[in-house]
Amino acid sequence: MWGRILDVEAALAARSYAVPGVVVVQVNDDIAGGTFALDVDASGHAACSLTTASPDLVIGASDLATLWFGCPHGTPSLSVMHSRGRVRAQARPIGWLSAFFSTTWRRQELTNF
Repeated sequence: MWGRILDVEAALAARSYAVPGVVVVQVNDDIAGGTFALDVDASGHAACSLTTASPDLVIGASDLATLWFGCPHGTPSLSVMHSRGRVRAQARPIGWLSAFFSTTWRRQELTNF
């Protein structure tokens, strides 16, 4: 499955997260790119807004969609994306960022190929 998030603020705010905290995400994309502050409370609910702060995570649009949608066996590991050079962790350890972006939400498979 391939997807592209066009409203990064709404998409990141609509998802649940496992770890509370604030993460600044720079999304590299010609249409929906920017730097966003993602603020997650203790219940896993998020608020997201544009910011000028330095990013903790730099990610491309396609990898952001992969992270957002998840996969059948859970959220794709940012550690794996990082080891393949697909994302960059700036100010925080990649393991912490991977835990932050994990979720209990799982996408529903409607067909099996």
